[in-house]
Amino acid sequence: ADNKVTVQDVKVDIPSNNIVGSWEPQVSNNLISSKIAIKENCPGEIEADIKVYQGDQIVSQTTKKFDKPVKDFESMNICSSVESPDLDDDSCSIAEGEQSATDCDVSDWFKQMKPGDYNAVCDFKQGGNTVASVTLSIKVEVD
Repeated sequence: ADNKVTVQDVKVDIPSNNIVGSWEPQVSNNLISSKIAIKENCPGEIEADIKVYQGDQIVSQTTKKFDKPVKDFESMNICSSVESPDLDDDSCSIAEGEQSATDCDVSDWFKQMKPGDYNAVCDFKQGGNTVASVTLSIKVEVD
């Protein structure tokens, strides 16, 4: 049986970088919305390092590579809408300007986990440098 997943908080940390200018997250009714300002046109492949912690302990760890981060995210079909500037050509990873993802439901990612409180930390990297770090605080309960 699937457990009930509650998104309690989303925090974003943007280190000094040339790609991500800002990232404003919002949580409402357990859905996450984001506005992301991209400063560099077509920065190339983005890597996501994802670690899920329970307390200080890592309970899961994965790395994903995105050739086209916004398009790849959109194809997951977890948001009511994903909008971004048009890409110049097929080789472009992400276009400069504002990207938005509205009402995204990430509960499927966590519903198989044991009940408890978790922090999912996702470091987005380009060329080995972190350009944004997103922390989701998640509570998993028996439904």
